[in-house]
Amino acid sequence: MDTGNLKETHEIEVSRRFLALYNPGHQRSWAPERSGRPPEPDVICTERSSQSLVLGIEVTTAWLNHMGSGVGSLDEILQPHPGAPRMTPAKFVWEHSRGKNLPPIYAGDLVSQPNQQAITKLAEAVAAKMCKRYGGCHRTFLIVEWEYWATDENIVNEAIKHFAGAALSQCPFEEVWILTRLSNLLGREAIFRIHPSPEGPLMGPEVNPCDVL
Repeated sequence: MDTGNLKETHEIEVSRRFLALYNPGHQRSWAPERSGRPPEPDVICTERSSQSLVLGIEVTTAWLNHMGSGVGSLDEILQPHPGAPRMTPAKFVWEHSRGKNLPPIYAGDLVSQPNQQAITKLAEAVAAKMCKRYGGCHRTFLIVEWEYWATDENIVNEAIKHFAGAALSQCPFEEVWILTRLSNLLGREAIFRIHPSPEGPLMGPEVNPCDVL
């Protein structure tokens, strides 16, 4: 599998998921058109009403990034085999997508104060993009895909409060949004804005339990 194409496909899919929630609440019709070419951001989007108006979306992912083991069955989750491969969840997903021969299940280690660590990792993912500069677009958004297994409305509100008290200095993006799935609502998608001012969360469609069971 071409990992370059895999990365671009992922970025376009994250943009599509974000715009599906963003457009209805902002009376827009943005849609991904192609992958960006430096110095453009990752994804170039246009509107049906004006193909000349370009929105650039830069995509990044925030993981809790604790260590864990790849295991072969649910029985091994609490006590992985001593020789089980050790890695972060981000690396596990990436290696699996590249077709590496790994066990099918990821068993994360116990983490102290995971909610606070998840918000810290989210802030680090945002901060890592602040030194970048982009061109070729009328507007540029940063979308952070927040991969945290225990996200719910409470931790979303905690994250919004965290960023409300910490202004993003020299931010190259007009807006910064977080895309996540709420575990207490069967993975229902939500987005919320942290720059230039808080907005949201804006919720996606409710998830039918039959679709996840």
